[in-house]
Amino acid sequence: MIDDLDLEFRESEAEDLKAIRGVHHSAFPEDERGSVIRLAVELARTPPETGTLSLLAERDDRVVGHVVFSPVRIEKSGGLEGYILAPLGVSSEAQGGGVGSALVRHGLARLKSQGIDVVLVYGDPRYYGRFGFEAGLGERFTAPYPLQYSFGWQAMTLADDPPLPARPVRIHCVEALDDPAMW
Repeated sequence: MIDDLDLEFRESEAEDLKAIRGVHHSAFPEDERGSVIRLAVELARTPPETGTLSLLAERDDRVVGHVVFSPVRIEKSGGLEGYILAPLGVSSEAQGGGVGSALVRHGLARLKSQGIDVVLVYGDPRYYGRFGFEAGLGERFTAPYPLQYSFGWQAMTLADDPPLPARPVRIHCVEALDDPAMW
């Protein structure tokens, strides 16, 4: 729990799908919400043995945020283990109060404790930069499809001295993210 935000974090379960839909419906504009909801639900349904981490933030037993971290396969990685953060949603009434940041930090801490080396994200650099994501580091990893907004492709390291590639290497995502429309 984070005392100042009064949040509880937990992994999502099958009975949370309606709440997950609600969070992303509330969080995203109409032109984006359909694809984000489909992605969030598909990733939340992914069996845990795949390594996908679907986390909820709850306040007063109500889901107010959802984030998914899913594993990526990195070509010619030399053993580098990576994840991608997508999607992140906070219900409209809880936005601007630190719920998204707390949820991301909680997920990053979980991944770090599991020995994950690098995390990628495709999003607003002003938002994700506060966690340590950098566009320059993102350039070492080639997204699975051409990016509509290349400035949003970022990465951060969680390990102290990960074996980062000298040249850009391609990543491969879980099936739900293997869709050119997402990029």
